[in-house]
Amino acid sequence: MTFDSGRLWFQFEVIKQMFNEALDTTVHFMNTVIGDLKLHGTNIDTIALVGGFTMSSFMTEGIREKMLERKIPVIRPEQPGLAVLKGAVLFGRNEHIFVKRVMRYTYGLCIMDRFDKQKHKKDCKHVVEKNGEKWVKNVFHKHVTKDQSVTRDAWIAETEYKPDNPDQTKVNLVFFASDKTDPVFVTDGCFCIGQFEIEFPKSKKASSSQVIKVALKFGDTEIEARCLVQSTGETVIQKLVAAL
Repeated sequence: MTFDSGRLWFQFEVIKQMFNEALDTTVHFMNTVIGDLKLHGTNIDTIALVGGFTMSSFMTEGIREKMLERKIPVIRPEQPGLAVLKGAVLFGRNEHIFVKRVMRYTYGLCIMDRFDKQKHKKDCKHVVEKNGEKWVKNVFHKHVTKDQSVTRDAWIAETEYKPDNPDQTKVNLVFFASDKTDPVFVTDGCFCIGQFEIEFPKSKKASSSQVIKVALKFGDTEIEARCLVQSTGETVIQKLVAAL
């Protein structure tokens, strides 16, 4: 490094060494995504580079070179730094330009499930005993799987739930997301994305016949959850978090 005319000058090899770590990390992530998509029967034909970092010719050429092994062409628009901003403006003017989304995470609900010796270990820390029966708490009940393609603005994965306690007058629905495909418990690296409470009719206590139906909707700037109380027909729609 040298200092000349009020500027700090670096040799190219020094800059290259600084960028190599970012390049290797980016390519590793891209290869992971491509591999996961192939497992689900989706092939990548072309990669488009957008965002301010792709204005670096070193990064762009490095990614192109790495993707040659997969025979995947890499393109870059004339103004990659503005591409994300322009996309956001287009989406704001016409939300229907996106038809489907590929899920970045696995989404589901935290529930209490009956103990199943084939699925749960006897000494599992989540096993509890209630009314003479064994139950497992903090179970992750999956609705949508990571890398799954979902239609925008469609209520999907509607699932029925029943209260485990006949004396319940309300239930608290807690939603979680995970970067794992099949998490077993919400404590397995999952994170909460929202929750809301559903009350049953005051004239009736929850019973084994009391059913609520829960569905999710993706595609907008926020994830939405819909809960239908079957006995009353009441529907509650709640926004969870910004779309992930």
